[in-house]
Amino acid sequence: MPDLPVIVDKDRKDRLRAVLMDYVGKEFPDDKVCVLLSGGADSTVVALAAHHLGKKVTAISYRLDGMPSWDCDAARNTANLMGWEFHEVRVPTSDPKRWFIDLIQTYGCRKKTEVENLYPFLFILDQVQALGFSKVLTGFSNPLPDGRTSSIQCQKDPQKYWSERLDEEFDSTATAKCFDAANVREISLYQPLNQRSVKEILVGLTTKQVNDPYHKHHWKDLFQSDFNRLGLLKTGITLGLQTGGGVEDFFLPILDDPEINYRGYIDGNDTARLSQLVKLWVKNGAGDGGVKPSIRTEFQPYGLEDVYRKSAKERFTVVTTFAGGGGSSTGYRLAGGKILLANEIVDEAVATYRANYPETPVAAMDIRKGITRRGGRDYVLKFFRDYGIEEGDYDILDGSPPCSTFSTAGKGEKKNEERGVQYSDITQDRIGMLIHDFVYIANCTKPRVVVMENVPGIQRSPVFKHALDRLRRWGYLVNFKVLCSSHFGVPQRRKRLFVVGIRPDIAKKVGLKSDLDVLSLYPTGSLYEPTVRDAFDGLAIDPRERNMLLTDCRKSSTYELIRTYPKDPAFVTRMVHLKSDWASDFNLVRASWDKPSPTITQMGQQMGRGGVHHPSEDRVFTIAELIRLMGLPDDYRLTGAFNKKAERLGRMVPPLMTAALAKSLYDKVIHPIK
Repeated sequence: MPDLPVIVDKDRKDRLRAVLMDYVGKEFPDDKVCVLLSGGADSTVVALAAHHLGKKVTAISYRLDGMPSWDCDAARNTANLMGWEFHEVRVPTSDPKRWFIDLIQTYGCRKKTEVENLYPFLFILDQVQALGFSKVLTGFSNPLPDGRTSSIQCQKDPQKYWSERLDEEFDSTATAKCFDAANVREISLYQPLNQRSVKEILVGLTTKQVNDPYHKHHWKDLFQSDFNRLGLLKTGITLGLQTGGGVEDFFLPILDDPEINYRGYIDGNDTARLSQLVKLWVKNGAGDGGVKPSIRTEFQPYGLEDVYRKSAKERFTVVTTFAGGGGSSTGYRLAGGKILLANEIVDEAVATYRANYPETPVAAMDIRKGITRRGGRDYVLKFFRDYGIEEGDYDILDGSPPCSTFSTAGKGEKKNEERGVQYSDITQDRIGMLIHDFVYIANCTKPRVVVMENVPGIQRSPVFKHALDRLRRWGYLVNFKVLCSSHFGVPQRRKRLFVVGIRPDIAKKVGLKSDLDVLSLYPTGSLYEPTVRDAFDGLAIDPRERNMLLTDCRKSSTYELIRTYPKDPAFVTRMVHLKSDWASDFNLVRASWDKPSPTITQMGQQMGRGGVHHPSEDRVFTIAELIRLMGLPDDYRLTGAFNKKAERLGRMVPPLMTAALAKSLYDKVIHPIK
């Protein structure tokens, strides 16, 4: 079949080709290029640009397992005809309910298109990593008005359409979600068709000019003979990787699932109903009132006797480091775990831990000093054997390395190597590197499961990424997820990142094959978020402590501000809600009775500080109230004066959140191998 005559203005064609080739050449100087390939013109033209630069192209496409995909078949055909290496990603088609919830709660999807795009893209990223690429060439964010919505926009006002396209970073929020997911894995995505120098050449084109005499001829004519040979010159393919074509069918079973579609949406076609469900779950996850879903975990007060009774089942064993005052330990006990050993160096935290769990050995020492001074791995193994714990013969190593260097109040990466950093009542050197010490202990003692908790912001730290890579080098399958405590029966919105690592032999026994599979081990959160009102129901308040806090507030510098906050607000109130131009980062907050409490911090709840205040009174919370808001046993013992108790509580991991994760790990990993 002879080439069709060139129909693009020659100057425009030459400029487009030159700009595209220059971009790909500069951004991909190596001889190998990874390309996300579909059957459409967008990804094909960027792949051809790399090909004509002499690059060795590795093409990746996907299909849902067991389902036909013309798009993937076309991508494979293109790769075969061009002599490119091709990899087909098989996207699993099981458990749409779990993935629907996970994509919204974990990955922050807010639209149906985001859910459909991101689901297969997560598996594509797995393949990219497996092939050893850190840079990927895509046809994302094509600026041409070839779709229905963009065509209408361009027809109505071409000047406005192109002016908006020129500085547009992404063509959709779904594309932005894919970039976010790639960034977390340190994979860089490139979209050469969206660079401004390309768009400036296209400015002014109408919809008719884009698709006449054939679809997207401005791309295809750059490599016309190749497109003709591939059979793609006159085709009008619109479904590609970035549109999530065909993924909608995967999620259709949840339309009739009573736990997902608890409102009973039946009107409209499948697409409309699925969009309704995404909006419903997003709205509910944002704390919307009035929803009474069937997946519901409410706050239930409990006592230490309940903890002792459940822990006596001894379903699994735990060694906990950076144990603090026992928050995470309480969670493991609630899930039926036995704590073999706790390690903590802050005196007041050790005193609190021992006051509640006197039967548990607590090593009140800095293990790091022994590692550096007394023989490294041999020292660690001897230390564990002294407590009857053999290498590889316990279930979970838990740890919460101090997070001050990664928190929003920290100083960032520069603080990682500082000496004499203040932490509670002690000073430590290189506090930001404690995560590496935790991983070192894991690699020495080889627990079946590793669990590490930290603030969500740590995921952006190179130290965090390097530490996880070290764990992976020992064969552990590793992933992480941000959980919010209010989704697990805690009347406080406290987000924490949990890393889970599974030892390779254990992963094989339970059928885990990749880091992505580890995400299936996390618990599904509740739709209902317990409120401050739920927490304080039936709670007795010490009148002397209440009066002390009221008096302290009146004497503090925050009083003149907090007294201007409305009492009993419908939502959590900050100064910016009262004064829109408020520029201070001063953390003075009034809680709402009918919402979960904001995050309780170790400094904010101390006397003389401007943290979270009571919904109806000008004071911070009492210790009994804080215990409820943290989800601890009502009779949990805290040592020291008020500020020490408040600090211990503010540093804790909410037990109910840890319990939910521990139960899920027991059910899906530990129990099946015993």
